[in-house]
Amino acid sequence: MRRSRRLLAALAALALAGCTALPDSGPVYTSNPRLPERSEVDVLYSGPTNNAEPREIIEGFLAASAAGYSDEFAAAKLYLTETAALSWDPYAGVDVIDSAEPIPPEEVESGGVRVTSMSLAEVDSRGRYTVRRQPVEVVRTFSLIKNAAGQWRIATLPNGIAIPDVRFEQIFDRVPLYFITPDTEVLVPEARWFPRPHLVSGALAALLSGPSSWLQPGVRTAVPDGTRINGNIATTNDAVTVDLTVPGERPDANQLQLIYTQIQRTIAGSGTVQSVQLRINGTQVIPVAAAPVIEAPNPASQPLAISAGNLVRWNGRDLVPVPNPAGVEGPLASPSAPFDGSAGPIVVLDATGSVRTIPAGQGPSEVLIEGPDLIPPSVDRLGWVWSGPRQARGSLTVTQHAGQSQQVDAPWLDGPEVMRARISADGARALILMRVGTTVVVRVATVIRDENGTPTGLASPEDIVLPTGSVLDADWVGGSDVAILVRDQLASDPAVTIATLGGPRTTLPPIPGATQIASGNSDRSIVVATEIGDLYVRAGAGWSLAASGVTDPNYAG
Repeated sequence: MRRSRRLLAALAALALAGCTALPDSGPVYTSNPRLPERSEVDVLYSGPTNNAEPREIIEGFLAASAAGYSDEFAAAKLYLTETAALSWDPYAGVDVIDSAEPIPPEEVESGGVRVTSMSLAEVDSRGRYTVRRQPVEVVRTFSLIKNAAGQWRIATLPNGIAIPDVRFEQIFDRVPLYFITPDTEVLVPEARWFPRPHLVSGALAALLSGPSSWLQPGVRTAVPDGTRINGNIATTNDAVTVDLTVPGERPDANQLQLIYTQIQRTIAGSGTVQSVQLRINGTQVIPVAAAPVIEAPNPASQPLAISAGNLVRWNGRDLVPVPNPAGVEGPLASPSAPFDGSAGPIVVLDATGSVRTIPAGQGPSEVLIEGPDLIPPSVDRLGWVWSGPRQARGSLTVTQHAGQSQQVDAPWLDGPEVMRARISADGARALILMRVGTTVVVRVATVIRDENGTPTGLASPEDIVLPTGSVLDADWVGGSDVAILVRDQLASDPAVTIATLGGPRTTLPPIPGATQIASGNSDRSIVVATEIGDLYVRAGAGWSLAASGVTDPNYAG
């Protein structure tokens, strides 16, 4: 097949990101991870060759369609009949297929070709990436006929396209869509995936269609239903102009600012835009100096942990003791800190298994939650402390003050053993580890709150799908990712899997004996504790021993 290549960029730089106060002693575990290649080469297909056989036509079509976003599928449609070219919808969805053992197309009858592949994930027309629990065999059948010139062309074919997994992140980029917490104070990201030539238009159309059903109960959007884009989105250098028509009356000033913030942050998340101009019903929206919503608070930069039954803080070099309040006896366990700038105390499980505060000053410690076999506590951005019995019986317990606890309804928690609950920095989502039979599963559910911000329920959850292995622990990484400590059935040592909510998974090098994990805003902040009490931190592509005699690391949430 004839093809031409256009080189857009010829230089790539690889930089090693550092972190504050890296350890200067201890063993270092390294690896050679498989990193996704970020290709900047467009492959341009010129269409089928003369007298190509049906199988060659299908092979050429599959290659041209996988690269079709760069030419709006013009080359791919050259392999189709005129009728098929008009009816085929390449934007209906994407199958992400396993490239490790490709199966060649098979001619099944005169003019018929069957293509079998193993689908690892699918991306719908709104950019939602869904990982399959196990690879699924997908069979696509194509029928071909000869045209007036006696050349084979595809007459019938399924909508959508298939892209090999090794090429997916060369073609698609992740863009966070931004929605708003019900109190309109914090932005909540939802990761979506769009082909690079359509990053801005795809993200904007998906934003206007609203959040996914699992997220919707705990967030809101300021964009009114029925809002549509007028014409094309104008892009000049790194600036974008968006013209929207909003049905009904023009939104008030506050709602206009919320709409602008959602759109500006979403489009900026594409990484290709520096400024956004927004027109609504023909009038430009002028952003105010102070944004009406803020970023989610950051976790503390230094994780807490337990050493010899006492509370400590890892400062990047040493374990620094955090004094116990008068009358609080150890051993302590499972600390949780408030997010930076947020309400709420440090909390721990005390020697009786109760959730207790560790005040920053000279104030007394309070017992917030009592009960049998409580799960580790979590503090959200509004100062609510979450815990409850491992046998949750359909609810968790929250409180802000001693003696004032209440229940958060979650009927799907009735029965399984709850191992851990972690609230995201935006306060809109809960990460739940639970044992269902003999399997530990990781689920994410939207937090439902009343008009005062009080948690009242957890909506139906989404499972984070992992192909193999046993889950040991998990924590949030920033706004859209989860770090999961997994012991794979085929590996001797546990490893950390970074799972994007609605995106691919990546795996970090293994850590011998790892049992617990904690993370802050990025994967560089991840720390791991082992069964013998060693604490490991990220070092280059691997891990470095930072401290010993440590359990229960945690940043916030």
